[in-house]
Amino acid sequence: MKHNRLTQWLTGLLLVAASTAQASGDYTHFSFALAPDAALSMQKSHQLDSQAYWFTTTGKALRKGVSLHTTAPGAMILVSVDGEQQASRALAVDQLYLTSKDGSDMAARRFSADSLANVGLYGNAVAMQSRDDALPGTLLLRSHQTLADDQRVV
Repeated sequence: MKHNRLTQWLTGLLLVAASTAQASGDYTHFSFALAPDAALSMQKSHQLDSQAYWFTTTGKALRKGVSLHTTAPGAMILVSVDGEQQASRALAVDQLYLTSKDGSDMAARRFSADSLANVGLYGNAVAMQSRDDALPGTLLLRSHQTLADDQRVV
């Protein structure tokens, strides 16, 4: 009986302390003693590594070819006209070419602006995925689309 009253009293004290701490904006902290022989372990619920990067280039450079450094096959490449110029010029994914150093086509899939917009991604952008047999390294992205020399492309 005394044990139940003590437990109820301690629970009530903790609840009062927690509500007081919340009202004052302080943090509530609880700690518990561990058995000396208890094994400590942590499980990672999920880990995601991204090797993404972005850069801005110009229409002139994209026509000549821009080097992309990939670290894995199947790399996704998203290309968009810079924000201020989006309305004036849309990119055509069929005018973009992804090639290896020897000129081989390395594009496996292409995604138009409409297909990306249909799934709620990226207004006025296009995407490409490199082939699974594309070795990590440098790929060349070029556009055959007429772009202004100073048009910024991300």
